[in-house]
Amino acid sequence: VNAVGGGTWITEFETIVGLDSRLFGYSGMYSHASLSPFVDRSIATYLRDRGYHTWAFFPHGGEFYNARNAYTNYGFERILDSRDLGKGDWLENDVEMAASVAATIGADPQQPFFGYVLFLENHAPHVCRTNDASAFPVRFADTADFEPNCALHEYLRRLGSTTAAVHSLLKFLGAIETRTGRPFVLLVFGDHQPHTFASTGGFQYDYAALRRVADTHTTFFHFISSVPGRRLRCCSAVPSASVLPTLLSGFVATTADDVYLGTNLWLYARCGSGAVQVDFGNFMERLNSRDVDRRTAQCREAYGRALVWYRESGVIRLGGEASD
Repeated sequence: VNAVGGGTWITEFETIVGLDSRLFGYSGMYSHASLSPFVDRSIATYLRDRGYHTWAFFPHGGEFYNARNAYTNYGFERILDSRDLGKGDWLENDVEMAASVAATIGADPQQPFFGYVLFLENHAPHVCRTNDASAFPVRFADTADFEPNCALHEYLRRLGSTTAAVHSLLKFLGAIETRTGRPFVLLVFGDHQPHTFASTGGFQYDYAALRRVADTHTTFFHFISSVPGRRLRCCSAVPSASVLPTLLSGFVATTADDVYLGTNLWLYARCGSGAVQVDFGNFMERLNSRDVDRRTAQCREAYGRALVWYRESGVIRLGGEASD
């Protein structure tokens, strides 16, 4: 993802619409407000056109970051926020959120459905809830400092709730399959790393020295599917968030040409996740330095062709040229 320690709505836009928000310059930083009015196609409309009922569930009020209007523009038929679910302004418990989703859709939906569900519980900040370091089951290997280890403990505590929520949704989908014979796909992904550990958003501790593997942009995705005869073989390099709706459509598509925004896979095969070079996470630093295009000649050529295909795709109507 290109959102670092925040900007959840950017990843929402990319995983629903399938376009990298950075293609639109700084308008891409405010996608729910600046881009959503121009969206004509999305993974929601793709599935809706194939007989799926489309739901969106928010753990917050629908006015937050223009979410309700944006999801209407993205093509969702039913949009329920925390108040619609009877949970007040914020629903911070992921298990409770998952239960509300299952109760709303019901045990025996009469048509296939696509549900886009936001979880909130593990959002930063990870404020320490204990003074007892002996309670920490896991610690950073490179520091004995109380503050970062307590934040890690709080992160893992909340992660346990998110894990339970995902398992409950998996059980819910499995029960529907048993009753109806319809298989399911569950896609779980991270919108960004918490700013607690990405050193953004008023952080209190610098975790940079503790990193060993992932940079601050790398999060996760995981497909769980019972669709017979469809296996996802991915990926030699970490894909960008905008590729996820294209991959998801592969479980529904009848032919290779029927996948949603197949240009994403074509471009990924030639560039990996590095087709778009703009980095909003470090944009202030980049203003003071000379941008270096690290793409191969093959990738640059592919990117130019992909921009033309994106403009012709009918996904979004927007005047002017896409940003290079």
